[in-house]
Amino acid sequence: MSEVKPDISVIIPVFNSAALVARLYERLVVTLNGEGLNYELIYVEDRGTDDSWGELKKLKQVDPERVTIIRLTRNYGQNNATFCGILHARGKVVVTIDDDLESPPEEIPKLLAAFRKEEFDVVYGMFPNRKHSIFRRFGSGLIKFIFKRFVYGMEIGSSFRLMSEGLAEAIRTHTYQLMLIDQVIPWHTADIGFVQVDHARRPEGRSNYNLFSLLALAWRLIIHYTALPLRLMTYLGLIASLGSFGLGAFYFYQKIFHGAQPGFSATIVAILFSAGIILFSLGIVGEYISRLYVHRSNRPLFAIKEKR
Repeated sequence: MSEVKPDISVIIPVFNSAALVARLYERLVVTLNGEGLNYELIYVEDRGTDDSWGELKKLKQVDPERVTIIRLTRNYGQNNATFCGILHARGKVVVTIDDDLESPPEEIPKLLAAFRKEEFDVVYGMFPNRKHSIFRRFGSGLIKFIFKRFVYGMEIGSSFRLMSEGLAEAIRTHTYQLMLIDQVIPWHTADIGFVQVDHARRPEGRSNYNLFSLLALAWRLIIHYTALPLRLMTYLGLIASLGSFGLGAFYFYQKIFHGAQPGFSATIVAILFSAGIILFSLGIVGEYISRLYVHRSNRPLFAIKEKR
């Protein structure tokens, strides 16, 4: 590969997209050549079940100077595969784009134009008209709501993003296992831009995200980057205390003025309610303790099996 620093590095995490990587490559080349840019393409294969690695080796043979291919030892997830690409990027700007062609590579010039005009540190491509299913849109909307409401009060972006060389260098310092790229970006800059771009349907295969995986991601966001569950425990404890006090006052009133005895059912309900809150709170505390353990264990975000 040339020692000249590329104008732009494009990072593509690849997972079960053997039928699409060649098409994405061809469209990226046409787009970037049209912009007159010196570029590099970094594909990170995240150990899917198809022959994506075989297709990437063909691309490397076709364009050995501008294509870098990396294969991870196992599946680490899109975030970690993207981070691996950022660590190996040499460009003056870094673009991350999915492998499924839902983010058209022809939209990269829009990100570049906004970056050059406004001097943003990162520019996100936003999709006003998503072609996803209703369940996928619900999951994505939930994540955006969580991020905007509880994390920094800003709109979350997308995996189609352009960032400056300085921001990419700052992100490279975050090597702990629970790091999520979109969550650490606001730690380093407030110069964040958003540009509307087209969104396309995946031409082949199925999306690697579904409603349940997006809900799991939402839970990770809540646990890793907010204190919301701990606050919820406090609120539930307060509600339980007030409820218990009110219930005790009610039965005291019934006993003094009506001679009534509290029933067995009421006692069982009160016990189960309190036990439920205690178990829920212990579960939340356990989640945070497990995160501390993972962080202290210094497990790597990824491991590379092969790089070409």
